[in-house]
Amino acid sequence: MSIALVENFLDELVKYIVYPPQEGKDAAAVAQDLAGVVLNDITGEEMPLVASMLFKSEEKNVLHFLRNTMDLPKHKELAACRAEIVDLIDKMIALLGAKSIVEYASSIRECCYWVFRREQSAKVKATSLDPIVSLVELNLSRFDAESFQIKEMSDGMVKEYASSKTSATVKSAILQTLGIFSEFFPAEMKDRVSMLVPAILDDLQNQFKSSKKPDQKLIAGAIRGLASILVHFASQLTTDEQKMQRTHTCAIVCGLELPEGVRTFDTLKASLAFVARHASLFKRYLTQEYQKIYLKLKSYCSHGNRAVRRAAFPALDAFLTEVAGEIGSNQQRSYEANIAAFKYFMNEFFQGFDSNAAGIYEISVAIRGFGKFAKVTRRMMGVAQVKNMLDKLVGFSDRFYSGAALSVGGEGLEDAVSHLPNFTTAFANIFLELDVSTTSEASEDAAKGAVSLMTYVDHLERLIGAFFLSYPQMYDHQRYPNYIALARLFASLYLTGPMALRVLLTRIMFQGLTLTCSKPIEIPSARDQVTAVAENYFEYQDLWKNLLSPKIPDDIMTQEAFGAEQSKQLQTIIFDQFIESLIKVQQKLSLDYIIVKVTEKGVEKPLSAFSPDGKKIPQPPPASVSAASAQQNAQAQAQAAEDEDDPEVEDRVKPSVPKDFELFLNLVEFCKLILPQLQPQSRFDKWLYVYSRELILKSNQYPLVSGFYKLLSIALKISDKTRYFSATRKPEQKSTAVTAAAGDDAMDVDTEPTVTSLEPLKEGDSSATEAETKEICFILVNKFIREVLARMRQYKDELLGSCLQLVLSVPREFIDVENLVAPLQTAFRLGLAYLPLCEIGLDALEYWLRVKRNDVLRALPKILPSLSEYLSMSGAQLGDLPAGSVGVGAQKTQAVEYKSEHDRTLQSKLQVRIVRLLGKLGGHNLALVPEFDLEQLMAWDSEKDLISLQFPLSQTEAPFDVSLDDIMPRVCFLAESGSDRQAKVAACEFLHAITIYLVGCHAQHKIKVSYENIYKHIFPVIIRLSVDVEQITRQLFEPLAFQLVRWFTKTQRAANKETMALLEANIDAAGNPQDGPLPETSANPLP
Repeated sequence: MSIALVENFLDELVKYIVYPPQEGKDAAAVAQDLAGVVLNDITGEEMPLVASMLFKSEEKNVLHFLRNTMDLPKHKELAACRAEIVDLIDKMIALLGAKSIVEYASSIRECCYWVFRREQSAKVKATSLDPIVSLVELNLSRFDAESFQIKEMSDGMVKEYASSKTSATVKSAILQTLGIFSEFFPAEMKDRVSMLVPAILDDLQNQFKSSKKPDQKLIAGAIRGLASILVHFASQLTTDEQKMQRTHTCAIVCGLELPEGVRTFDTLKASLAFVARHASLFKRYLTQEYQKIYLKLKSYCSHGNRAVRRAAFPALDAFLTEVAGEIGSNQQRSYEANIAAFKYFMNEFFQGFDSNAAGIYEISVAIRGFGKFAKVTRRMMGVAQVKNMLDKLVGFSDRFYSGAALSVGGEGLEDAVSHLPNFTTAFANIFLELDVSTTSEASEDAAKGAVSLMTYVDHLERLIGAFFLSYPQMYDHQRYPNYIALARLFASLYLTGPMALRVLLTRIMFQGLTLTCSKPIEIPSARDQVTAVAENYFEYQDLWKNLLSPKIPDDIMTQEAFGAEQSKQLQTIIFDQFIESLIKVQQKLSLDYIIVKVTEKGVEKPLSAFSPDGKKIPQPPPASVSAASAQQNAQAQAQAAEDEDDPEVEDRVKPSVPKDFELFLNLVEFCKLILPQLQPQSRFDKWLYVYSRELILKSNQYPLVSGFYKLLSIALKISDKTRYFSATRKPEQKSTAVTAAAGDDAMDVDTEPTVTSLEPLKEGDSSATEAETKEICFILVNKFIREVLARMRQYKDELLGSCLQLVLSVPREFIDVENLVAPLQTAFRLGLAYLPLCEIGLDALEYWLRVKRNDVLRALPKILPSLSEYLSMSGAQLGDLPAGSVGVGAQKTQAVEYKSEHDRTLQSKLQVRIVRLLGKLGGHNLALVPEFDLEQLMAWDSEKDLISLQFPLSQTEAPFDVSLDDIMPRVCFLAESGSDRQAKVAACEFLHAITIYLVGCHAQHKIKVSYENIYKHIFPVIIRLSVDVEQITRQLFEPLAFQLVRWFTKTQRAANKETMALLEANIDAAGNPQDGPLPETSANPLP
């Protein structure tokens, strides 16, 4: 629908190209409607197609419109329309990004510059440069300065800027664009910069000194352009004291002045951005006028305009950093002047803490100041004063991060959130200036002035805990400063207190994982509405990515004690604590469960309970009861016996502690998101044995918990990428790592060889120890995979899917294609109803072709026929496996519901992958077409003339009987293997009705002949359909299968042919080694 609207709006725009313009809807309104649809209604998958329509379609794209409306008579309507279109192009560049916009970049640049040269409207002329700037800022690798025609464009802009007819708006845009050119293409702009800088300074000075009202747009453009130029051409100022003074006066002093009556703040924001970027160049001037500039910056930090506040705080940070450094290290200034400046700032910061009237922004300024002045405080006042600052900061932060302030929905939570990065950064900076004790017992060192950071771990834990608690309610711009602050804190603790860092990480990792995987809660947030997150773990994934791979600030990376090697070690420490906490969470969760019988009325009857050791918990003996109680017990036992004999019940797994199970299931999904994305993945190698062993032990204790199979599959995928097992097998050994012969005994992990400790390998461990650990891990995982291959024959639904995911994701060293063909076939068969299983199977098959090609080619005749049904699919299949059976992981709380649109998209992607796979196989793809089964064309009953399956149609004027003998084989085939869901459901309903009709005919004694030959074909189909993955199919045939057993064993002669046909069908199904749930279901009615 949205695509059609885009096409309609483009058609309407084309009408305005003819001369004279067509009457009708306003052209600017059409452009606005087009922009509204493109920016608001188009999905991410549709965006590439829309981009092609906007920029590439012949004579209907917006670039064609811009070019062909320039020669029309001047109409305000068309000028406004062009402005809207240019603005749309600029926003599309931001939406598409570098990868998608690169093929249109040259056409967009050429068209926009052409508009700039020929446009008469100042607004359109200035706006036309915005897309060019956006393209340059993307830093497209395909385009260099020559192909982007930087020299030609800059020459044209310089001439336009020098023209007296050029408006201030256009001049402002030109200066900003030339500044961007200088920043990204300094070699090409070197000759022009020497002319631009004096011209910009002259314009700024003339504007501020003019008796007329200064043009704010021109001033803002000049300051922004100058800020970009100074990135690579700071020498243009530093070698000329007069230029430095003029720049400081115009760009900083005058730029920070806010004239009365100004409604826009372009100049102020440009000046604040200038200070934030280039405060280091003007630190001497800033220190000389520290009081005046500080008061201005402080006032702008609490300004009523949000954009001004956001620009003011970075400027304040840069200002305080440079002034603090200048006061502490500058020898040119007198000691008295430095002491006076120091005391002024410290007095300001303490007043911010002590004043009851201080607002949230004033407090933020004071916190930032404490952190920035930590180093200069040590130089001027000593370590003792730094310790006093730290204690003052801790005491003040307790107001925000203790007690009711951190409670969910507490009134102080919003203030606490806003101060989090400031407090964290301040603590990090102060820690770097302390003399830290290296022992946990710091009484002796305390007397010498040393500080033990262990005493501050509790407070830091509350601080970071507040960040975790409030994270879902934060906007993106609030989250990023906290990432940087935490990275700084971890780096400072690594340098000063490694022991405190490990203790802190242990606490916050465990609590953070628990909170991340807990059920989301509703918290009133700064968004003025109650917000509930659908999945907590999904919302927290960006936090964990930045937590596990912190971006260390540049000022710390430049220190002698902290380099690339130390950064790597810090990340290793954080990752190790994360994995330890992950294992600890799994160990502390209570995953006990009981198996219950659920009757048709929904009554649950517990059958057995499983303890942590994996054994059934014995039921206590009954106590002595009274006569009345005995009667009640007798009735209960009678009811229980009736339920036991009732065939219409099913076994379900019921968690003993549902909250722990919900947390565990969320933990599994969280690990699926996070672990594969962590880089470098080699950090996981030393944990693989410990982590895998823990999962295998837990899986043996709780074999019906699907999450452990999923977690192990994630670990094995990571190990395959890092080639962890590459050296475990000797060359002479045969590749029989995964063999699952029928009748293999279950493996007991506790009997496997073990290393001396469950601690991961350390960097100093010998290569022999590492090789031994890898060998043990190989044996352990290998035997467990064999056990799972044997186990999964009894499983069904989501639990079976998890086991398939595990065995199909094993590394290359474990692959034995011959024994993995059956699981792959099962995955493709179940994938017809749950498409992600087909995706897992295709991933495995493509991977096997890369690493075991010859073995796979020999097995293709067994594998490829399973893919043929996917190519004939025409509609979306079910979105999820049915829940509520033997797999604990199949609970409703964890089921992923796919919409029909998502299903169709995934289905089409799978079909494309299958076609590409067949193309890569070449002549081997002939195995896709299986041998035709002639039984599908043969009638079931050879005595058709004597026994005919007929259905009377008596509702017509001429009643007649319909013979169904010929179509029943096809009906059963469609019910079992139909790829079209609608046809499959219709066949199932037809088969269900015919079966009931036959049984009814027998009940009313309308026929005296035997339907043994037909039942021999129908009964096996009904039993197989009773465990089908299609939910509707199961709902139809699961109760019917039990009802047939009840009917033919209670109402018919025990030895008649129909009963024997049903018995044989159940016996054959019970012995089926391939289908997991089928033997279990068919064995229930057997004695």
